[in-house]
Amino acid sequence: MEIKKYYVTQKELGNALKDIVDEYLKDKLIEVELEKIILKIINLNKSTYYSKGKVVEKIKRLLGKRRLMIIERIIVNYKGGEMDGNN
Repeated sequence: MEIKKYYVTQKELGNALKDIVDEYLKDKLIEVELEKIILKIINLNKSTYYSKGKVVEKIKRLLGKRRLMIIERIIVNYKGGEMDGNN
């Protein structure tokens, strides 16, 4: 699985996050690696992932509830949720 640092479109970012979480759900990624990858990607792509401090609707739809919940849990657990769209 190829992981890029920067994603141009919301669709590209959403699909990449979806694939990464799916790898974790298939036990092909351990939780520590998942957290590291997710935090890095979202930190580098904040303006694509967030709009007005909230996750962009297109990305929410691409991820679905379960994957979004996993990603948001990682972000909230990272230093008390300091990685929101307002930072």
